[in-house]
Amino acid sequence: CNENGRDYHILALDNAMLREQMISHFGQDDEALLRLIMENARHNNRFFANFFQYYETITGYLRRNGIVVPEAVLEIGSGARPYTGLRFLFEGAKRYVANDLFEVQSTFSPTFIEALRATCLAINPILWLRFDSVFSPDGQEFIAPGLEPVGGRSFETLDDAEPFDFMHSTSVLEHVRDPEKIAGKMASLLKPGGHMWHSIDFRDHRDFGEPLAFLELTEEQYAPISTENRLRASDWVGILKDSGFEILERQDWTMTPESVQAGHGIMGAAYRFFGPNDAIVPFVTEAMRSRFVEPFRSRDLTDLSIICTQVLCRKG
Repeated sequence: CNENGRDYHILALDNAMLREQMISHFGQDDEALLRLIMENARHNNRFFANFFQYYETITGYLRRNGIVVPEAVLEIGSGARPYTGLRFLFEGAKRYVANDLFEVQSTFSPTFIEALRATCLAINPILWLRFDSVFSPDGQEFIAPGLEPVGGRSFETLDDAEPFDFMHSTSVLEHVRDPEKIAGKMASLLKPGGHMWHSIDFRDHRDFGEPLAFLELTEEQYAPISTENRLRASDWVGILKDSGFEILERQDWTMTPESVQAGHGIMGAAYRFFGPNDAIVPFVTEAMRSRFVEPFRSRDLTDLSIICTQVLCRKG
């Protein structure tokens, strides 16, 4: 930056007056507001992604399978802001444990509560009517009595937790080091007949534009990186079944047949979810597979082409 001939300027946005001016601007500009919401929803652990998108996706699976909103819920890898948990509490859950390796927010500021209350009134007045049943004042802050933040601990250490009706995770299981042990732990924390939902991302997280690049590396080459366990969809289905779970619904995310047939690249392709009766056209070719190391070189082209799976299970 010292040699490219450009001028750089720093704009500080922590000034309270400037912040209020920006809020006023977005409040009066519908397109700007919608673009702001769109940007917020693109990021994990942000309000619109968690409170609306993640919750509606998860409970869509529950509704389709005739499962009511569970009373006791565990989220694995909740992130710092347990917004999905707040939505579950609004919808009738009595207890929500938000677990993450990092600290999880336990109190909420009056300004956040005021803004959330107004948002609920604008988008879903039923949520607004339930507001005081979810939040309680606690000194200068607010708490959600049904929310149990369990931060700074891994999921495997939750030996003291009461059994749950339901547990879920989003983009977590692809990172675990001992998948069989994790599946067994999940089974031990679920009540008999309890359910769980997981969204598992099978891409190489170093560069989503090259989602299968890590399949070209041997175990020794990948060991210094090792950010994902590199399991594929069929591996996880097998692990879950071996741990006593029945798969109630599964949807796989990959390229649309039209994008595959048109020869679109990874970044420019169209994607969608495929149910059990949908025919997936693999985007992984024989030439691509030949570059993979074992055991991936021996895998089915369709299995290799699935880059995300969402699965709803029931404990037997």
